[in-house]
Amino acid sequence: MDGADPSELIPDFETEIEAEKMNLSGYAYESNSAASGGGCVSANSSGAGTARARFTGASGRYVLKVSYFDENDGAAVFKLYVNNKLKGEWTADSDLGSASADSLTLTTYTAVLELTQGDIIEIEGRKNNYDSARLDKLELEMISDIEISEPVASDGRVTVGIKNNANETKTAALISAGYENDTLKDITIDEQELVPDSVTELVADIPETEVYRMFIWDGLGSMRPLYIQRFTDLV
Repeated sequence: MDGADPSELIPDFETEIEAEKMNLSGYAYESNSAASGGGCVSANSSGAGTARARFTGASGRYVLKVSYFDENDGAAVFKLYVNNKLKGEWTADSDLGSASADSLTLTTYTAVLELTQGDIIEIEGRKNNYDSARLDKLELEMISDIEISEPVASDGRVTVGIKNNANETKTAALISAGYENDTLKDITIDEQELVPDSVTELVADIPETEVYRMFIWDGLGSMRPLYIQRFTDLV
């Protein structure tokens, strides 16, 4: 953008960005064969650095993985910010067997974040002794609000575990429908509230009709087909 301060140009990313591609202040690029992409960033002589990027993915709940080097010749301190609000901090004080930024000391820090498209993610690193708070990259993985386990069939019934990863209660249902000559003959519905951060078991009978279908209503506005073995194979 004409007239813009280059230091304020913040790169966009959806799921992954190398530290050297972020907006840097107090951090400098250095070649490193152990790092992703062949390079990382390290805090310069000022002793501290920041790396920023703009999140442009879909709003939701994510696991952020920060790859960094934890050398045993110091204890660098890192802080994680989203829109200038502190969301996490950690100290690189593990002894991973090396004083160098190499494959032994490359490790990760993870945090769960609620992100909105356009949020600014910032990592601040402060060097300590000879540990220069080196950063490698950032990765994001979206956490699905609903996780559905593999169905378990026994004694003519099917049990499915549903985990609610959201921060609010949701409703889900297991629907079992039996048909004869394309006519609905039997239906079982187990509908339950899903408590946040917990697993709820839904149970439904397997119809004894020749044809049947089973579905999960996932509480998110969609119907998911559930594929089960033939009833005759389960008894």
